[in-house]
Amino acid sequence: PTERGLSLVALASAVAAYAVTSRVEVEFPGFYAIPTEAIFVVMWFVLPLRALPLAVCAGMLLGRLPDVVRGRMPPDRLALTLASCWYSVGPTLVLYLAGERAPRWQDVPVYLAAIAAQCVFDLLPTFALQRAAVPLSLEDDLRSAALVYGFDLVLAPLGLLAAFPAARHPAALLLLMPMVLIVAHVGRERQEKNDKVLELKNAYQGTSYLLGDMIEADDAYTGEHSRDVVELVLAVSERLGLDSADQRMAEFTALLHDVGKVRIPPDVINKPGPLDADERALMNTHTILGQEMLERAGGLLGQVGPLVRSCHEHWD
Repeated sequence: PTERGLSLVALASAVAAYAVTSRVEVEFPGFYAIPTEAIFVVMWFVLPLRALPLAVCAGMLLGRLPDVVRGRMPPDRLALTLASCWYSVGPTLVLYLAGERAPRWQDVPVYLAAIAAQCVFDLLPTFALQRAAVPLSLEDDLRSAALVYGFDLVLAPLGLLAAFPAARHPAALLLLMPMVLIVAHVGRERQEKNDKVLELKNAYQGTSYLLGDMIEADDAYTGEHSRDVVELVLAVSERLGLDSADQRMAEFTALLHDVGKVRIPPDVINKPGPLDADERALMNTHTILGQEMLERAGGLLGQVGPLVRSCHEHWD
């Protein structure tokens, strides 16, 4: 295949744009994504393919350099940064076999094949490294990686659109930078929102444990029983494969399922013998009282209220 020449303007623009974009992180449930795919697709058409993986490595290293200088990242981690660039080899091979040429809409199947090769060259080494550290099935790795690859697939068409002017004027790839700035702004907003949500969850958790301490202070047996129920519920939740949100709700419910007992008179709670009919009827209201207390608190604790109310219902 005919190879395109190396333009210093193209190389400098591509490496700089890739470095800046690699520092932008967008947080999603369970993973972070960086919007480098659009820049990477443009690089397919403005650089010689033989230089493509090297340019990606240079961009990633340049992007991580500020973290090393500031002491936020140890220098030896740069080796992992280089290893993470292995994905660029897949598209390079596909595009090389198809022949270096300017972007064309009729070559979209080739570009899709290049992206598929990118996913394969990224997935397999990552899976091998993770597998060496923790037991992980390929199916689990595929499930978690699918979201990242979906994010890349959304950005790839933007890169292809920018590739048409950039193939004639390489510096035109910098036209993508406003998009990067928008993604960076959205990423910061999501991070701030997630931090606030995490702070709120921690506050609810702290309130839940405080209520648990109140239960224990009011009745040591009930407090110890609640802790035992928490351990059992968490073990069952994990065995059932509940997600983190459901596990958190189950934990709060287990911890607070007897919170209504603080409204039951101590002489009934601590009666040494069997309860009579009236005392039993009063005791049976503790789940209703617990629901009322938690719903007055509102928020996440209010959502726990109906679960606490159901703790002594017949399951049939």
